Amino acid sequence: MAIVLPKFGLLVRSSEPWSTLVAQWQELEALGFDSLWVADHFVVHSYEAWTALAGLASRTTRVRVGTLVTSTAFRNPAFLAKQALTVDHLSNGRLELGLGAGAGGGAHPSTAEGRNLAAQFELDHSMTGLGRWGDSEHFGRFREAVRIVDRLLRGETVTYEGKYYRVDEASLGLAPLQRPRPPLTIAAYGPSMLKIAAADADKCVFAEKDAMEGRSPLDAVRERNARLDADCQALGRDPRTLGRMLLRFGRPGPENPWESTEAFSDLVGRYREAGIGEFIFSYPPVGGQRPAILERVATEVIPKLREVASA
Repeated sequence: MAIVLPKFGLLVRSSEPWSTLVAQWQELEALGFDSLWVADHFVVHSYEAWTALAGLASRTTRVRVGTLVTSTAFRNPAFLAKQALTVDHLSNGRLELGLGAGAGGGAHPSTAEGRNLAAQFELDHSMTGLGRWGDSEHFGRFREAVRIVDRLLRGETVTYEGKYYRVDEASLGLAPLQRPRPPLTIAAYGPSMLKIAAADADKCVFAEKDAMEGRSPLDAVRERNARLDADCQALGRDPRTLGRMLLRFGRPGPENPWESTEAFSDLVGRYREAGIGEFIFSYPPVGGQRPAILERVATEVIPKLREVASA
């Protein structure tokens, strides 16, 4: 099997004035990052994700662009597929489609970060008037939404009647530029979401800050990767065909990958060993400042990491 080199991207905060945000994306693209992403929350002081992504896609030329991740709780799945199709064309086939259930289930509630994330999801729902569904309904809705989005983006005419969603002879009319469809990344934490990712995703994304009870974030990633491997095998799928992505939020201190080039390399090395092939870092990190070592990471450290991986 061919050697797969690590990929690197940034989840960029989209709360800057538009001209500043466009300049940021163009600079980060020029530095050579593989992908740039927007978050999808109502409560965060930022632009709406898909509108911003469409504009940013039209102002860049090479870098992959995507949502990390779109909450299917906010959108009808057929309209979401149409949005994804549109941005795939606007970007000339550079879209990465990230999907999540919007349930706030990606972080352990025993951690402060987990509680903050859960509160953010609660505000997303209360501020927009969405009902606060239980976990079973969230996962059920997500599973149905993924099936509808996947089939529509593959060019099918879809009639689907589920417990939560129904479409009747739906068709996007146009085909996406990427075939069979834009790559699908699913955010997964617990067993239900991991099974959906194993069945339907091209990549599965973990948030590094998430820890399982009694485990470090690194051990939690190893545990999830093992579960994904087993789920893939149960479905008759080669686990190597499901990419594994890490979303790393910045925090001050020795675990901050922007603290030094050594810290960046060390973090990547540890998670590469745990099975991660793609790394997405929040940008700018905690404090809102552009890291001073950004150029060195992009032009020196990342090429070296890829050279080592290809050896």
